[in-house]
Amino acid sequence: MSGILRGVDAPEQWRERFQREQLVRHRLRVAAERLDSAEEERVVNVAAAHQAGLSVRQIAAAVRLSPARVHQLLHAPVSLSAVRATTMRWDSAATQTAAGSEAPLAGIAALVRECTEWLDPLDREEFVSVNLRDATDPQTEYVAADRAHVRQVLREIAREIEGLAAGSTPASAEPVASRRQRLASLLPKPAQLSPHEERAQLRRQFGLEP
Repeated sequence: MSGILRGVDAPEQWRERFQREQLVRHRLRVAAERLDSAEEERVVNVAAAHQAGLSVRQIAAAVRLSPARVHQLLHAPVSLSAVRATTMRWDSAATQTAAGSEAPLAGIAALVRECTEWLDPLDREEFVSVNLRDATDPQTEYVAADRAHVRQVLREIAREIEGLAAGSTPASAEPVASRRQRLASLLPKPAQLSPHEERAQLRRQFGLEP
C-alpha cells in the first residue's frame, strides 16, 4: 500500500521540482538582464560625464572604480544617442535648479516631515485631524486622517518627486502643487446618493416641488 502511495506522490513531487527549477531559472534570467542593463547604463553615464568635461579621476571617484577601469569603460561600445539623451537630461535638471526648482522640494520636504509627526499619535490610537489649507490661509479645513491616508499621501509625494527628478514637471512650466492638492487623498469621498435622493436633487435643480 505504501509503495502505491509513493508511486502516486512521485509525479507530484517531480512536477513541483520542475516548477521550482523553472522559477529559479526565470529569476536568474531576470537578474542577468538587470545586471546587463545596469552595466549598459553605467557605460552611458561614464561616457556622458566624460563628454561633460569630467576627468577620468573624477569619474572614477564618483563611480567608485579605478581609473584604469574607467578607461576601459570609455572605450567600450556605447549608443551615442543614449549618451546625448543622458547629457540633455542632466542639462535640463541643471536648468530647473537654476530656475528655482528648490521651492517645490522645500514644500514637499515640509509635508513629509509633517506626515511623520502624524504617525506617533496614530500609533497611540489617538485621533488626528489635519488642516488641508496653508498656514497663511485665514480659512481652515480640518479632516480626519488615519494610517491609510498617510500612506496614500506619501505615495503621492513620491510620484511628485519622481516627476521632478525626471524633469516631467519643470518649475517654469507647471504650477507648484498646493498643500490642499497634495493632501487631496484625505478628503472624504462623497456619499453615494440613493435613487430617491437623486430624484429629489434633480427636482431642486430644475426648481420643481419636492
